[in-house]
Amino acid sequence: MMVVNSIKENNQIAKEYKELLKISYQSLSKDDRKLIRLAFNTSVDAHKNQRRKSGEPYVFHPISVAKIVASKIGLDATCIASFNRNMALMTVL
Repeated sequence: MMVVNSIKENNQIAKEYKELLKISYQSLSKDDRKLIRLAFNTSVDAHKNQRRKSGEPYVFHPISVAKIVASKIGLDATCIASFNRNMALMTVL
């Protein structure tokens, strides 16, 4: 059985989210940031009990994909948000 430090994990998840916003902050409007936050919250909630084989929270994956989309590909807020939201929807389906 794996022992999980949820406070440490939550802090790391928040850090990853802040990095995502920092990557694309100049191009995000207030509404864009709200959209990304909604997608992030949906993803965190949908994946709260899921873990990767490594033991890390699964939610790191959609956040990482969104960061790549924002920094390397330069897609807009709707696309960034969709990676988090789509990963959450796939979990429900």
